[in-house]
Amino acid sequence: MAGKITEDYPVIRQKIAVLAGKRNTALYILNPKGTVVFATHPLPRFYDPVLYRNQGLFQQADALKNGYIIYPHHYVNSIGDNVVYSIARTIRDERDRPIGYIIVEIFKSHIEDIANNINANLNLDLLVVDSNFFTVANLRSPKLDGKIFHFSQNRKLTAMGTGFFLARVAGKQSLIAFHTSKYTRFVTIGILPVKVLLESSNFIRFITLLACLLSSVVCLILAVLISRNISRPIYDLVESMKQVESGNLHARVNFQRRDELGLLGRSFNAMVGRIQDLVDNVVAKQRQLRNSEIKALQAQINPHFLYNTLDSIKWLAKLNHVPQISVIATQLGKLLRSSINDADLTTVEESIVTIQSYLAIQKIRYRDKFATVVEIEPNILHCRIPKLILQPIVENAIVHGFEGKKSQGCLSIRGWSEQSDLIFEVADNGVGMKPEWVAAINAGQNIQSASADAHSIGIQNVNRRIQLYYGPEYRLTVQSLLDRGTKVTLRMPIQPETEISKQFAPEDAK
Repeated sequence: MAGKITEDYPVIRQKIAVLAGKRNTALYILNPKGTVVFATHPLPRFYDPVLYRNQGLFQQADALKNGYIIYPHHYVNSIGDNVVYSIARTIRDERDRPIGYIIVEIFKSHIEDIANNINANLNLDLLVVDSNFFTVANLRSPKLDGKIFHFSQNRKLTAMGTGFFLARVAGKQSLIAFHTSKYTRFVTIGILPVKVLLESSNFIRFITLLACLLSSVVCLILAVLISRNISRPIYDLVESMKQVESGNLHARVNFQRRDELGLLGRSFNAMVGRIQDLVDNVVAKQRQLRNSEIKALQAQINPHFLYNTLDSIKWLAKLNHVPQISVIATQLGKLLRSSINDADLTTVEESIVTIQSYLAIQKIRYRDKFATVVEIEPNILHCRIPKLILQPIVENAIVHGFEGKKSQGCLSIRGWSEQSDLIFEVADNGVGMKPEWVAAINAGQNIQSASADAHSIGIQNVNRRIQLYYGPEYRLTVQSLLDRGTKVTLRMPIQPETEISKQFAPEDAK
């Protein structure tokens, strides 16, 4: 192990020298006999432990068994460095006997470097004293280094430790700021005349006022520019709105912006474009409605001529003793008479009369191939329902249900009230419908088949009319089995005639 230490000694020595040089300090390692083990500078005479073992730095180092001491003094070493204090520690063996000393010297230049960073913008006197007010370093008056700092407030500095107060120094009212290090017990004192503070305060006040003035001018200019940048697009938007209000739906704003105003402008253009499309659609629909109304008025004339012609056929059939033609003409006349009625609603009783006229014609056509049963509760005969809401279901049952059926057919028409609803049921024992057609009709879907359309067009028309009159909660349902028959059930609410009329009155009448 001793050989290893001997081999590493040059390396250790070199590292210690490099570290000491970087720290701007002097380093000495001595044995108790005064022999220099390592030194970065020539050893001063007062660092001889043989001569000064019981005094000064060595006395304090030997008295402190663990730790280091800080010993303030002032001298210029052999190479011109101004030493302000030393840090020393006694090296002891395992029996607590001194076997050497380590001494580190701190130069005043090191303190000056630290003070320059603090005192860069302040014209203040800065000094460092120890606990006995021995001046370690006076940066403003170097000639006072190493002397006792005489100040009337020294007791206050010792009592407070850290703080500041006002006092007179060299006949000037000054601000005293101080701080006591808990490691070295050195007191760093800064003395700044109040006059300098006031001058700095006036300068700061001037700079602050000037900055406020310039800021106000800049803010005013920015406010005008920002206001103009915001108000101009808004003004253009208001002008475009006035044009739209006057009827010019081609007015647009041209905002080449990506902020909220640009978004508002694009939304305005989209809104006006949409209004233009809606107006064009309304105009087109009004034109179509006018044409449809003209055609409807013209179409109303044809049933009157047809009804009068049927009346002539009826009398000719009676004169020629052909009763079947007379019955057909009479019943067809009743059907036409009910169809040319402009009312949207009819009573249940009137609807059943119309159905019976239709059944009379179909029985002649099918030569009594089917029988009919009509069961309507008397208490619902006065209720109002949409016109021709049951007749398409009855027609669908006869034309498609009994078509191709060889046996006798039976058609049942029933109606009753259930709580606040009217229930109508049209059932037949015809050929029935395919299950997928029934599912599609009950789901409100169109059936993609020509033969299916023939079965479902009347049912889908009735279902749509019920929902338009009373809402989506009312509809018809279909139950059907192939070769067994079909049953169609309609559900409608019981409503007074006045309520239904108001609900479906034209917009002009509301």
